[in-house]
Amino acid sequence: MHMFLLGVALGIAGASPLEDFKVCQPHSRPWQVYLHGGGVSCSGALIDRWWIVTSFECTPSKSYRTVASLGEHDVTVDEGTEQHIYVADVIRHSPYRSPLHSLTMVRLAEPALLTQDV
Repeated sequence: MHMFLLGVALGIAGASPLEDFKVCQPHSRPWQVYLHGGGVSCSGALIDRWWIVTSFECTPSKSYRTVASLGEHDVTVDEGTEQHIYVADVIRHSPYRSPLHSLTMVRLAEPALLTQDV
């Protein structure tokens, strides 16, 4: 039951591969993270200044080649609210029942600056 509730919470936070794009109000989800480069292009949720939680499928394959973009609304425009921080470490929780039931923790190379947009 706990895994189900955690899965629902992560789904609401948007911690899943980016397959179905939906536009929300700009900066209304300050915890939202865009992970890109190093073999991934997906989302996660900032849970601490240093840590992001994301899905098992979104595990970055190369630290220091994957970038976490925070405070981003439109990736094609520089809005001045963005923070781009490299991924330092990845902790992949091994599948409990299947990859759909597992998580990946991502540690940033430097702490995020918590602002109104992040």
